[in-house]
Amino acid sequence: MKKNIREKRNAADLACILKMPQGRRLLWRLLQACRLEEHGFVPGDSQATAFHCGQKSIGLFLQAEIAQVSPLVLAQMRAEYLSEITAEQNQINKKVRYYIMSETATTASDMAQTNDFLQADEGSGRSSQSATGAVTDRPSEKEETFSPEDAYKDLRLPETLQGCEAGFASFKKLAGELKLPAETVQKLVEWESTATQEGQQNSQRERAEILQKWAEQTKQALGASYQQDIAHALQAAQRFGGPELRELLEVTGLGSHPVVVKTFHAIYQQTSEDVSVSGQIRHHTDKTFAEALYGKAL
Repeated sequence: MKKNIREKRNAADLACILKMPQGRRLLWRLLQACRLEEHGFVPGDSQATAFHCGQKSIGLFLQAEIAQVSPLVLAQMRAEYLSEITAEQNQINKKVRYYIMSETATTASDMAQTNDFLQADEGSGRSSQSATGAVTDRPSEKEETFSPEDAYKDLRLPETLQGCEAGFASFKKLAGELKLPAETVQKLVEWESTATQEGQQNSQRERAEILQKWAEQTKQALGASYQQDIAHALQAAQRFGGPELRELLEVTGLGSHPVVVKTFHAIYQQTSEDVSVSGQIRHHTDKTFAEALYGKAL
């Protein structure tokens, strides 16, 4: 399967998961387990440090994959998580209040008031008591007057998320269903923008560090014949690989890997040809194999 087809399929798979609340909850738990907001360094314990850095690396990869599919979905996942936590805390607070009221009730009137409080809480603001004592499903005044269009009219999309207007509209719809304040929604969107930007920067930095490490390993492995062996490997890659191979190595960064360089050098030795594609002898280069192959510096 070609790389671009596989990437599209992976993105479509992840998008299907993110459409389901169950999928978003699962991915959020995984991100939390990776401890992205914690420092991985453990003083005096290199093994624990390495373990935590490994956790964080997986989390950054997953976060980048999610952001690439839908930049605003991370903010949506956080909003849903906060909403769930808030609802659970509200239930705990109601139980505590009911317990205090029931323990301090001394008269029948106090007990009746306590029961009315419990019944009102069970309605969660969506039901009210009629004159005859029957419970109706009439919406509360707060729910009737809340308008997402008015509440979120001043929200702005950060520059780093420009082009994600459709996702922004979906997120505002969800925020309206959760009745989140406009200030909270704006903070969540800005957090998502910052997290997306940091994730991209971390990925780029980690990639650069890996490629640099591979280049150093290649130079060390080839030793004194480094320049000549690089030229030979480059010649074999250009002759037998062509543009498609060059693109593949550039996208994956494998053009810097010592195994790839040594493999093409071995191909050159097997063909026993010391002539470049243009017909000119070329033994030396001051570039790495990847730089010479791509025609630009890493």
